[in-house]
Amino acid sequence: MTRLFLLILTLPLLLSSISRAEELHVPGEHATIKAAIKAAEDGDRVLIAPGTYVERLNTKGKAITIQGVQGAEATIIDATGQGRDSAMTCNSSETSSTRLINLTFTGGLGQMNMNRGEIMGGGALVVDASPTFIQCIFRDNFARYGSGGGIAITGGSPRFINCRITGNKAEHIAGGLLAKECDPLFLHCMFDGNSGPCGGGAYIWHDSLPTFESCTFTNNDASLFGGGLFNWKSTPLLSSCDFRDNTAPEGAGICNLAGAPILIATELGPGQDIKHAQASILLEEPTPAPPALDAP
Repeated sequence: MTRLFLLILTLPLLLSSISRAEELHVPGEHATIKAAIKAAEDGDRVLIAPGTYVERLNTKGKAITIQGVQGAEATIIDATGQGRDSAMTCNSSETSSTRLINLTFTGGLGQMNMNRGEIMGGGALVVDASPTFIQCIFRDNFARYGSGGGIAITGGSPRFINCRITGNKAEHIAGGLLAKECDPLFLHCMFDGNSGPCGGGAYIWHDSLPTFESCTFTNNDASLFGGGLFNWKSTPLLSSCDFRDNTAPEGAGICNLAGAPILIATELGPGQDIKHAQASILLEEPTPAPPALDAP
């Protein structure tokens, strides 16, 4: 009886919370994605019609879903324009309830990460935050004078599910991904055609514990070290991953300096060597990967 009484008391509050969740349509109701984000409250969904939107976005710490209604290929966030910035920024303690789904981020040049004193993150900059990216594409971004052409993460535990990081460049390090002092998850992701001096596909740096599950690293290039992945003072876990056709003068597949990546059932294709071979290659089969998640 007591539980029933409490349920009766709290039901109106639960229903009012549900009723407050809204769908905000772009461009039908809001001309820009930025305007829809500004109007949105926690729990709301920003639904974006197909098109190219010349904007630079910041989720402002809101627990909202921003979703392209017809997939990433059809929903493009284009960060080109005057000045420099990332196409997407999450730097206000976002949690996994901040979700970016079915979006392409392109044209970003990165921005000054004031907490770390460096230009970072062409496609996306995540600072001490843990948003969720599902079925997103980060392509043709360039960290000019900086690092992390496709994505830069400094702090937090963001999740990337069924994402593609492709054709990004960095002038300093980390063509596709820079991960520093963080523990992100990459599940069923593809790193292909990215380039930079070190860490063409990904650069894992300074006390990071990223997990790469069922990911592929292909056709990434580093002009110096680590075509597929460069690791320094970190312990990335690569489970059921595949390295193919990555190139670099030293460590075409993986270059490791201090720390040690853990490889579980990960395939290094022809010519995909590990430079400074401190990698711990485990021979046992891993726990089966969870199924790839579909966008709601």
